[in-house]
Amino acid sequence: MKTRQIAKVLLAIAACSALSGFAAPTVPEPDIPLRPTAEAPPGASGVARFETENGAATLAITVQGLSPGPYRLSAVKKSDQSVVALGPIVITDPAATPGATAGGSRKERSTPHQPVWLKFQTKVSLPSDLSLADVAEIKVARQDGVILLSGRPPHIVHPEQQKSGP
Repeated sequence: MKTRQIAKVLLAIAACSALSGFAAPTVPEPDIPLRPTAEAPPGASGVARFETENGAATLAITVQGLSPGPYRLSAVKKSDQSVVALGPIVITDPAATPGATAGGSRKERSTPHQPVWLKFQTKVSLPSDLSLADVAEIKVARQDGVILLSGRPPHIVHPEQQKSGP
């Protein structure tokens, strides 16, 4: 008799914790490597990662090897191949702008005639109508639309999405 009561209490506790948000932790999203296109400068690369902060989806992005200036960040939807503008990003050279430290760090080669390598990090809020599962590709382009970096999220099957059976 007592075993049944204990089992009922445990089931009730499990049900309450599942309803109150204490379910199993979510699987973290993997990094999305941003690879250079033929138009990208030598050494350009990047990485992006989807994150959720306070219920809002963001895209954390790190790029390096791009010159200071404005760029366009966009996503391509799997569902209809449409391009969604995620916003502009502006890469600045902290050494060229007094007091600027906005997420960038400067790395120089040994000779003054070599290009300046900047590493830039930022987060961009995703539109509420863009589902993370619907993102097929992330792109970084110059203002004239020429794509410099692009990457596709790896196909991950989360445990709750796996199908049972043969």
